[in-house]
Amino acid sequence: MRSLLYGEEMFVLAQTLTFLENAEYIEDIAILQLPHIPPEPHLRPTTWQAVHSFRRVIEDVQLVKNSLSRSTRSLALNRALGELTTLLDTTDTLPEAERGLIQDIAETWKESLLGITGGIGTVEITQPVRNPYVIGYPVSRWA
Repeated sequence: MRSLLYGEEMFVLAQTLTFLENAEYIEDIAILQLPHIPPEPHLRPTTWQAVHSFRRVIEDVQLVKNSLSRSTRSLALNRALGELTTLLDTTDTLPEAERGLIQDIAETWKESLLGITGGIGTVEITQPVRNPYVIGYPVSRWA
């Protein structure tokens, strides 16, 4: 199939969609390594746009998993959820052959991301907090 016209593109597309489908949890999404996109012209340009959206979600999930800043994690999570929502809203523009699969992937990923939204903003105290104030004798004023 790879030697046919657009065969390489369809092979890489099938491989990419398989990788995306197999990643169901946040940990799996964060470590995804997608193959390189073949050069244009593409037989399925709208499908490749969806793959670009998934790439952006992967980058945001990596920020959610690896960033120490709560605000960075929160912003990345919101961006990823927004990207998936936009993708789900525009699935009618995708070719019928890939539409259902891409929709299933986006819904699965969105559910995984929604599952961690409550934990992003919470603060956990893991050890006692030292009191910066020292209690001692009052300061007296001697003239």
